[in-house]
Formats: sequence, C-alpha cells, structure tokens
Amino acid sequence: MVTTRNNNYSVQPEQDLRPVAVEDQTDHSDAVNMLREEIEAVKQAREKDTQELEALRRENTELRSLNRTWNPTTEHPNNEASSHHAPTTSRTHAPPMQLSAIPGQPSPRVTITPGSYKHPFTQSIMEATISDSWRNFPLEKYDGSSDPDDHLNAYLTQVTLLTTEDAALCRLFPTALKGRALSWFIKLSPGSINSFEELASLFTVQFATSRPYQLTSLALANIRQEKKESLRSFMDRFNKIAMEIKNLNPAVAMDRLNTALKPRPFVDSLCKKPSLDMNNLRRRAEKYMKMEELTESRNQARVEAMPIEKQERI
Repeated sequence: MVTTRNNNYSVQPEQDLRPVAVEDQTDHSDAVNMLREEIEAVKQAREKDTQELEALRRENTELRSLNRTWNPTTEHPNNEASSHHAPTTSRTHAPPMQLSAIPGQPSPRVTITPGSYKHPFTQSIMEATISDSWRNFPLEKYDGSSDPDDHLNAYLTQVTLLTTEDAALCRLFPTALKGRALSWFIKLSPGSINSFEELASLFTVQFATSRPYQLTSLALANIRQEKKESLRSFMDRFNKIAMEIKNLNPAVAMDRLNTALKPRPFVDSLCKKPSLDMNNLRRRAEKYMKMEELTESRNQARVEAMPIEKQERI
C-alpha cells in the first residue's frame, strides 16, 4: 500500500509539468520574433533617415556652389524685382529642402526655401557680383540708438576702401545693422531701393530722432577768453564747440573768434593783417601760443630764483 501511493505521487507531477513547459517555450519564441521584427523596423527607419540626410547635404553643397559661381546673364526674363536675396534667372530653382523630425519625437517638418530672406533691392542691384573680401572688414553694427549720420560716415569710410560700386554699397549695408535697425531694413518694400543714395536717405530719415542735440553758430556767441586763460586753452575750447556745429560758415567762425579774444599781441597781429581763412588763423595762433608759453616759463624760473621772502610777496 505504501509503495503504490508513492508511485502515484511521483507520476502525477510529471504529467502536470510536461504540457506547461511546452507552452512557456512557445510564448518566448513569439516574443523573440516580435523583438526581431521591431529591431529590423528601427534599422530600416535609420537607414532611410541616413539616406535623406545625405541627400540634404549633397543638395546644400550644390546650392552653395551655385551661389558662389553664379554670374548674371541676359537670358533671364525682364520680370519685376524679386523679394529674395538670391538673384532670379531663367534656371529652375532647386526644390525646397525639408528637414524631417527626429524619429521618436513629435517635432513638425521644417521647409527651407533657398534665398527666402527678403530685401528691398531691385533686380539690377541683386545681380551685381560682389567680392568676398568684404568679410575681412569688421563693420560696426548700428542698432538705431545713436546718430545715423555718424554710422553712415563710418560705414562709407570703411567700405569705400574695398569698393565704390553702388550695388555693393547697397548689398553690404544690412551687414552693418542690428536690432531695430535691421528690423526696419527687412520691412522695407521689395524692389523699392534702386541706389545707395535712396537707401541712405531713408535710413537717416528713419532714425533722425536718434541724433543728439545739434549746436548752431549761436553757441559761439557766448564764448569769451577769460582774463587769465591762455591762448592755447581758449583755442582748444573754441575748436571743440566749433567742431560740434554742422555746416559752420568759416566766415562766421572767424568773426566770432576775433570778438572773443582778449586784447593781446595776437589780436594786434590780426588787426594789422587779417587771416584769409581758419587754417591760416590757427597757424598764426600757434606761434603766439609758443611765445606765451615761453614767457610763462621764463617768469616761473625767475620767481623760483628769488628768495623765499620775495616769492611770498608775489
């Protein structure tokens, strides 16, 4: 009896475990197959993305090459001015480039059209060929908060060392803008600028309120040489104010200067022989400045040679 019960007990577990082991093996096999399929799908997606990226790089390289080697021709139709920086020709543009979203991220697709940056220049200006050497010029950028005339003068002083072509002056001007000044330029109507003179006029009018207070010739009326002020000190003070007055008439400046000087040897010289212009007056004033400084140096040396009691009296 004991032996029979032991046999039944030992056989029963084998009958229960055999089908369970087969079922678990089948379930694992299906999971492995699903993982393999998913891995294969990911590999295919990556290969596709890699191919698209390589195509975009090749297309970008071709567009850059076309942009550097393009020269204007007379085969293009006489259409209206384009609203893009890139010149328009009869050649068909490359299709827009599309950047796909990174797999697994819900970012939208971005479309980039070559030459989509807007500008206000006419087609003739955009077709002009510009040398790349302008990139070596560190142009100071204007943000609209200072005198526009000063920026315009600084821009022309630098760029005209490279070129005096009107189209080049127009095309390079936005590279010297930033902030609200650049925003103003971008908002100009397409095809509205045909010369740098037009662009400079619009620029100075737009930012005229940023000019500092302008002095007039009346500012020279209140200038007087002080009793103990040297000729050099007075001339420096007079010239600083005169330089801040735009379009100052030289005749007015000379008249103001003659009335502001104290009656001294230099004034006597001007009365005997009036100066023809301001440059001549400054050269003559320089001689009297040296005479005053030499006299002052001698007097100082004479005082220092005196006994202390006499120096105190002086």
